[in-house]
Amino acid sequence: MKFRYCNKLSDRDEDLKQFNNDLTDEEKEILSILMIVEYLTPKLLTDELLKQTLNSKDYYLSSQANHIKEIRELRDKYQQEANSLMILYTFNNSKLDGFL
Repeated sequence: MKFRYCNKLSDRDEDLKQFNNDLTDEEKEILSILMIVEYLTPKLLTDELLKQTLNSKDYYLSSQANHIKEIRELRDKYQQEANSLMILYTFNNSKLDGFL
């Protein structure tokens, strides 16, 4: 699990496929971004990208390397965003009572 600091995620009903606690908007946002990262990751590993594709509109042979690079950059951007949100989430939800 990539969102380790959210205790609500481990309390779920597998049969009903639902969380037992309501998630905040912040938690939902982090989960949705992590879902995008997980969706994009296998796109980098597919053999479809190794095949040359012809764009019928422009009769232009597209570069798989550029396509893979764009997907990787997009995935990395979302991963960075998720990491930043998780850091803020952890900071905002941690108990700092004895620390100050």
